[in-house]
Amino acid sequence: MHSINKEKIIPYLSEDMYNLVADIASYPEFVPYCNDSGIIISDKSEVTAFIELSFQGINKKLTTKNLLTPIAKIEMNLVSGPVQNLVGIWQFIPINDNSTKIKLAVNYQFANPLYQSLATAVVDKVSEQILQSFIKRAKYLYE
Repeated sequence: MHSINKEKIIPYLSEDMYNLVADIASYPEFVPYCNDSGIIISDKSEVTAFIELSFQGINKKLTTKNLLTPIAKIEMNLVSGPVQNLVGIWQFIPINDNSTKIKLAVNYQFANPLYQSLATAVVDKVSEQILQSFIKRAKYLYE
């Protein structure tokens, strides 16, 4: 298994950041490499959603079941996609009245060794770009 661990302190409310990350349908508007995304099944505590990514001519669709703890965290578990294992968590930790620590931790393993070797080289860079896209989107929406 390979891991991604990112965290940033940002000048936005936990609730706003949670809502931004939970708004999966809007990802194609601002998330790099995202061609499409949407909700398959949804209720108050759980969402099954997909995201379609395109990177260097390779298009892949990933479906996850996401357990929701409003304002605090979103836990992702693989349903289907180009990986054989994927678990992740977004956490939104209030620092004070107008700052939040956002944490993203993902453990993944590709079924195809070719994808694994390609991914290892670029996943950290791409995950940082994606995290920055959420911060940029928050600035656009909340300032």
